[in-house]
This record gives sequence, structure tokens and C-alpha cells, in this order.
Amino acid sequence: MFKKSLAVLLGIASAASFAGAAYAGESDSKNYYAMTAVVADLNYEKDTVTVVNANGFTWSFSGTEDWELGDVASLVMNDNGTEIIFDDEIVSVRYSGYIASDLK
Repeated sequence: MFKKSLAVLLGIASAASFAGAAYAGESDSKNYYAMTAVVADLNYEKDTVTVVNANGFTWSFSGTEDWELGDVASLVMNDNGTEIIFDDEIVSVRYSGYIASDLK
């Protein structure tokens, strides 16, 4: 049991260090944070995906090809060193599942 727990903890620590290393070249990694959002709109003409987070803020990014309404997106955000959220930028987007249609 101890060996299995240790292996899981080491795996988590390794994944966290790899994730942090992805942004190590950036000037200040403390400005990054994670956000989860749900796809609320797809504009195929402009190739824009619009997502909304739990607080009701909307964000957009390019690349509609694999996204559907209700998909969950994990975003890595940069706060640009400010306290306001309105100038934050999306650094990375990953698919993280979907919300069942009866929950939309």
C-alpha cells in the first residue's frame, strides 16, 4: 500500500514539474493560473470558440474544428501582472470532457 501511494505521489509530482517546465521560459511563472470553462458558442466563419467560466466571464480562442457546445476546456491563463481579470490572456487550451446534454 505504501509503495503504491508513493508511486502515485511521485507521478503527480513529476506531472506538476513537467507542467511548470512548459512555461519556464516565460518571464514570471507566478502570473499563470488554471481555469475551467464550458464551450458556450462556436463561430465557424470566424473560427472562434467562446467559453464561459463559473463566474460568468467569457473568453475566446481560435480553432473550432474539434469543439462542440458543452465541451469542458482547461485553460492556462496569464494575469499579465495585474489584479483585474479583464486583461488576462489565454496561454493554453486543452479539452477536458463534456457536460451531458441533460445538464446543459
